[in-house]
Parts: sequence; structure tokens; C-alpha cells
Amino acid sequence: MKSSVKTRYQAWRNSWRKLEHDHAFITSALIGVVFIAISLATDSFANVYATAHAGIPIGDVILSNTHPINVFYLFIYGPVVLAAATIIGMAAYPRRIPFMMKAGALLVLARSASVCLTHLGYPTDEILPPHIPWLFQHYFLGADLFFSGHVAQPLLVAFLFWDHKAIRWFFLLGCVLMAFVVLAGHYHYSIDVLGALFAVPTIFFIAMKLFPRDYVWAKELR
Repeated sequence: MKSSVKTRYQAWRNSWRKLEHDHAFITSALIGVVFIAISLATDSFANVYATAHAGIPIGDVILSNTHPINVFYLFIYGPVVLAAATIIGMAAYPRRIPFMMKAGALLVLARSASVCLTHLGYPTDEILPPHIPWLFQHYFLGADLFFSGHVAQPLLVAFLFWDHKAIRWFFLLGCVLMAFVVLAGHYHYSIDVLGALFAVPTIFFIAMKLFPRDYVWAKELR
């Protein structure tokens, strides 16, 4: 058992050492970092814009027929845990880093455009604690509703690790959990969840075509 763990650790360490001298990989990873930074800045602007131009709340077949459940902390900290798991996955399989960052940036940019185009009003009957830090209010309680980032993020990572059964199912279950949370807490409309399920496969396919070399690296062993 110890020998197996040591062998895996050595293989992981060697993979990082090889990539340290791969200038094409390093350049692509740095470009991915720039893409992520641009997408996050765009997302912040889109959030402010969508909130400022929010319309009225709309009817929803699920929200209109259920009472909200207090799942606020799952709504806030669930994505944080999934993001941390994503970073761990990237560290464990470094060849996937450029493609994961670029695909993730593409997802954020697509969602930013989507929330600017759809001025949905925020559901009014969600259960919220009396005091919410500004950062949480800005990133989790704006009117950037369509489509749901809570659902889209773990689903995209599941696609990125589709060839690793354990990781794939972890993020698929995370996707299902987040879908339940955003609907049970009345933080998203059902169309926001459905939109994410359709948007992510399309974005993943586009990323494959836009970044073919990064996708090939992602499919290589470690």
C-alpha cells in the first residue's frame, strides 16, 4: 500500500517537473489565467448591470407550488467547496489546467452575456439571514439569474473529468445538490437550472474547438 502511494506521488511529482520546462504549456496556462481574470471582471460588471436592471419576479411552476427551505449556507458555501475541489483536481492533473481555465472562463463569459440579456426579477420569498456580508450579497444575491452558475460550474468540471469516474460522479452529485438548493431555497427559477444544463455541454464543445491543443493535453495521462 505504501509502495503504491509512493509510486503515485512520484508520478505526480514528475509530471509537474516536466511541465515546468514545457514553455508552450506554461504560456498556455498563463493565457488561461488572463482569461479567468477577464471573465471574473466581466462577471462582476454583469452582476451589477443585471441587478440594476432587474425586472419583476415571475411565476414558476416549482417555486409557485413549494415553500422555501432555509438552505442559505449550502447556497453560499456549496460553490466554495466545489471550487476548492476543482482546484485540487487541477493540482492533481496539471495537464488539464490550461483547458480547464479557458473552458471555465468561457463559461463565465457566456453567463455574463446571458444575465445581461435577461432581466429577471429576483424571487421574493427566499429565506435570508439578517446580516449578510457584502461580498456574499454581491456574488450570490444579485439578479444575475439566467443561467445558474451554481449548477453550471460543477457540471462543467464533471465534463472536464469525464474519464475519471470518481471525480465525475462527485461533481455530478454536486450539480444535483446545487440544483436542489437553488430551487428549494427559491434563489433561482427552474428555467435558470434548465438553462445551465443545456448551456454547459454547448460551452464545453465550443471550448474543445477553440482550444484543441489544450484539450489534447487534458486527455493525456497526468
